[in-house]
Amino acid sequence: MKNTSLCALLALALNAAAARALDSGLTPGADKEREAMLAQWKQTLEKGDQTEIEKTLAAATSKSQIAFGMSDWPQAVAKAALRSKAPLQELLLNHLREHRNLINQTTRDWIRDLFKKDVLDAAGEQVRGWVKAGKPGSEAATAALEKAAKSGRWMEVAEFLDAVARCGNDHFLPLAAAYLSSENSPAAQAALSVFKAHAKDLGPELRSPKLCQIWWLQSGKALFEAKYEREK
Repeated sequence: MKNTSLCALLALALNAAAARALDSGLTPGADKEREAMLAQWKQTLEKGDQTEIEKTLAAATSKSQIAFGMSDWPQAVAKAALRSKAPLQELLLNHLREHRNLINQTTRDWIRDLFKKDVLDAAGEQVRGWVKAGKPGSEAATAALEKAAKSGRWMEVAEFLDAVARCGNDHFLPLAAAYLSSENSPAAQAALSVFKAHAKDLGPELRSPKLCQIWWLQSGKALFEAKYEREK
């Protein structure tokens, strides 16, 4: 009976270890292979040769589930970025930004503390600053997005609007409304995400950017203005 219980406990432990490995993008038994691979990558970071680092980052990207399954790789990249100068620093930070969604929150907080700012989400950091500034912040946001749009930097526009959805508030709805009709699909969808995040109490039409724009022009803008008139 004791042997049966012991075997059952051992099986549970092995299953738990396998589950942890799979959660990290690893196959059971691949820990040593991962450690050897990361040791080689970290050695390349220590040497500081940009050409070799570019190759290493490409290799890490091709195995991103394994590389970012634990905190050691993103932390090593962050440390290398901290001691590096441009353009190498930006190269390393962009590697982390591209895989931001694979980095757990604890590690993201650690990286933010290391740099004393949120380097993984520069747009979010900017939006939080605009929110804190109040009306001047909203005006600065409008100017920044207009400048980016006029320069054809639509990826930047979409990135900022995504950040507004995540980190902004309903004061930015008029700003987002200006991009609902954009011919650039990512920017229009990002503008719609702002309404999904911050306009629920106004009852917006959220099935598409175009329908949301029609709603905004017909009634949404008036509802928004009436809301803030009541709050004065």
